[in-house]
Amino acid sequence: MSGATTTLSDALSAGLEVERIASGCVFTEGPVWIADEGHLLFSDIPANRLMRWDPENGIVVLREPNDKGNGMTIDNEGRLVVCEHLTSVVARVTSGTDREPIASEYDRRALNSPNDVIVAGNGDVLFSDPSFGRISPDFGRVRELEQPHNGVYRLPAGGGPVELLISDQVQPNGLCLSVDESILYVGDTGRAEIRAYDYAPGRAPLGSGRVFAEGISATEARDDGLVDGLKLDE
Repeated sequence: MSGATTTLSDALSAGLEVERIASGCVFTEGPVWIADEGHLLFSDIPANRLMRWDPENGIVVLREPNDKGNGMTIDNEGRLVVCEHLTSVVARVTSGTDREPIASEYDRRALNSPNDVIVAGNGDVLFSDPSFGRISPDFGRVRELEQPHNGVYRLPAGGGPVELLISDQVQPNGLCLSVDESILYVGDTGRAEIRAYDYAPGRAPLGSGRVFAEGISATEARDDGLVDGLKLDE
């Protein structure tokens, strides 16, 4: 698949149309569908808002400010987990707008800027930690980086310290596990590529992985940031 290019129209079945369901936002991120309640949650990072959409009510501001939240997911107990650029933490929403930080540091240093998050079948929380929220006032708060690398980390379900899985990416972004959870895919915005890593619970670090797709950019400099969130289809 290296070097392959797939457009949105290639991925959609013939006859399907894209419908815009929201407007008036600044920069949207982190969509997650809440199937039991029939609504979509997403972040509007520069506006510092958590948004909700459903077919009946349309767009509603659910939480403002939102600590410039980015990627989100639902854990195995149905709770919302959010990556916060402003605070450099991964937080779990316990009820309503109450939140509980679940990951904030590695090796006694604050995380850089948690960006995307997924939850494995055993409850482990995996998240990417690029520098975006520390280098842009629109997407966080400009301040010094404390980690020597932009990494990918794991918070074990059974407790314990945050584990460093990957440390050789430029700007790790979107994360995705294969169906059998034997492969972790990571989008590197800085290199315009997706890498695949052999994955297993308890294994850390994961090594350098292998290139799954590359050249995901519209410019020769590969600096347009097209590599972002990832999802696995059916």
